[in-house]
Amino acid sequence: MSTDSLWRECFALEHEMILTVSGRRIFPTLEFVIAGLNPSKTYSACFHLEQVDDKRLRFTNKCWQETLSTETRETPRKVWHQQGAQSGSEWMCRPITFDHVRITNKKSKEQGNASYIHLHTQHRYIPVLQIFECSPESSSLVSVTKIAHSQFITVTAYHKPEINTLKTNNNPYSTGSRKDRKRDRLTPTSSSSSSVSSEACVTPPPSKRPTPSLSPAFSPAPFTPDFNMLQAYFLSQYTFPMGFPNPYFSSPFMIPTPTPTPPKIVEEEEELVVVDV
Repeated sequence: MSTDSLWRECFALEHEMILTVSGRRIFPTLEFVIAGLNPSKTYSACFHLEQVDDKRLRFTNKCWQETLSTETRETPRKVWHQQGAQSGSEWMCRPITFDHVRITNKKSKEQGNASYIHLHTQHRYIPVLQIFECSPESSSLVSVTKIAHSQFITVTAYHKPEINTLKTNNNPYSTGSRKDRKRDRLTPTSSSSSSVSSEACVTPPPSKRPTPSLSPAFSPAPFTPDFNMLQAYFLSQYTFPMGFPNPYFSSPFMIPTPTPTPPKIVEEEEELVVVDV
């Protein structure tokens, strides 16, 4: 296995593997390096977990105690590699992995889920890799691989803090490692926090504060003889739409409202009526 060193460390601590109802990924990752196949022939690979013995384990007094298991020993469920049948050269060119496999302690999870494997809690299991040579007529088993230090004990929670720490520090999918990475992102370093605080607290005195100046592009046009106050009003409203102050108009200019001219009243002349006597 390409992750052999980590499997050996876990085995030395009496490797514990977590089972959940919803299904859990196997960690360390199961990666195998294939060798010795005929490059031109076609092969397929499958994986299963085999129960090591008929013992049930119980963790008491900080160690594992064995008793006779009362669980029915099941036929191991085989999970085929996702790449299907390939030539020997393709199998040997890179490590193969079964990271799509999920282990569960609920039997019904195997229904409709080809990558789920049901295991009994508090039992020992060992991964088994099988290689089959494929032909148009049939397939024949050519290799069976069991690695002694890859066996583990199924549990629903870690009993030894050492195995918990080892897996948490090496597993990118571990809840503990995600919390540590999140805390590292949210906690600023001492140098950055001190620089930010110093910049935020230091305020220059009013005498040393920079005086804002207008850009040449926003300089007001010079007055000309034909530049009347009405034009100046529109200049103050539209020449500086982005909040730049108009130095010539500190307060809004008000156009005087003309006084309305009272209507002219036309007095009608009195009509003289002449009557003959």
